[in-house]
Amino acid sequence: MSARMPTESRAAQGSFLLGGEPLVFHCHHYNVALQNTIEECLGQESDALQRDAATEVAAAQLLAVLAENPACQGFAERLQLAAELSRLLGFGVLQIEGDAEGGRVRAPRAHYAQGYRAKGIQRTKPACAFHAGFVAAAFAVAAGQPAGTYVAEEVACRAVQGGTCEFVVTNAGPRGRRPIPASVGEGRVPTVLAPPFGATGHIDSPGIIQALGSLPLAGNEEGLIPAFGVYLTRHYANYYNRISYEFERRLAATHPALLAPARMALIEAGHICAFHTFGGIGVSAEWDGLIRPQCRDRADWFHGLVACVNALGWGCWRTVELVPNELAVVDVYGSYESNGRLAMYGETTAGSCFLHNGGVAGLMNLLWVGDLTQRPTLDANYYASIYGQPDAFVAEEVRCRSKGDDRCTIVARRQRGELLTF
Repeated sequence: MSARMPTESRAAQGSFLLGGEPLVFHCHHYNVALQNTIEECLGQESDALQRDAATEVAAAQLLAVLAENPACQGFAERLQLAAELSRLLGFGVLQIEGDAEGGRVRAPRAHYAQGYRAKGIQRTKPACAFHAGFVAAAFAVAAGQPAGTYVAEEVACRAVQGGTCEFVVTNAGPRGRRPIPASVGEGRVPTVLAPPFGATGHIDSPGIIQALGSLPLAGNEEGLIPAFGVYLTRHYANYYNRISYEFERRLAATHPALLAPARMALIEAGHICAFHTFGGIGVSAEWDGLIRPQCRDRADWFHGLVACVNALGWGCWRTVELVPNELAVVDVYGSYESNGRLAMYGETTAGSCFLHNGGVAGLMNLLWVGDLTQRPTLDANYYASIYGQPDAFVAEEVRCRSKGDDRCTIVARRQRGELLTF
């Protein structure tokens, strides 16, 4: 079907909106790592958290997209609109059958299940809690009902037994309806915008951002985005925010002793993201054609990859200081994490930018503990060889908007004995 997808790029904030929801590029390695972290700590409770977080953001976006497509009136047409959105964002093609009472959905290549299979991991339980929440939102919007009215259960999963992922959708009715928070949309965006790029070595950062923004990074015929050696998604920033910060909140209330290691696990997911996403970019044909000719040393590689980050929707990164092989200081304006955290839960006493912490440290580790310039094989053994070093880089968030600062500042330096605190 041909549908209008209301999009808005806000370069000054480093963000991209579709139907009012901020979207960010992340790969299957990060999506799998974050899911595993939350599952391991929350157990069965994690499934409902992930499903409802997906329903929260997808329902808000689908309503906005539907408002831009007033001719889309029928129940089946509205479900098809949701299926097209799933494909476009890289979550996989959805084959939906049903009516206002419920139905059945097949996903031959659901992103999360595909991610586990690509990593050679066979699960013992279904992997696609996000997709279940998305499907439940699609039925609710198609029926003109509140989010939380429908429940989707994954009855077959490609990550468990191969084949196709399948979901059964039922109408829970008013009595069985789950309360779903209203999406915070853009969140609390910064009042201080990022300054122009300062010294970036020999790198044309604005040119790189413009070029990457023009790449056709949308779902293919299978609804996947294979790029830079990974499966990308243009995912919901507020899905990540809800599952991460609600996970943190629940642990603080029930198992406060686990809070510090849980935060470190969220940062570790950011390390994994940096390793595979930044690493994949650095060995890609696009890098070789566009950015590598500008690089004279590893510092230029650092600046080139920071420029790429500014095209991912994460916010605006600005390098304040770089001492090759020793130190990086990066200001982040409009971090999607702090935007969402402030709007969802208000100010905190600790930093919120787990992904960004892992990203800055991970970038330093790729270049000066490993050597991305030599085009290494980005596998588990190489990851272990980097992060197994006693002087690998670690990051500390010395400023964060969620603590009342006007920007987030990440400092990465070599580990000297004790880990830096978050």
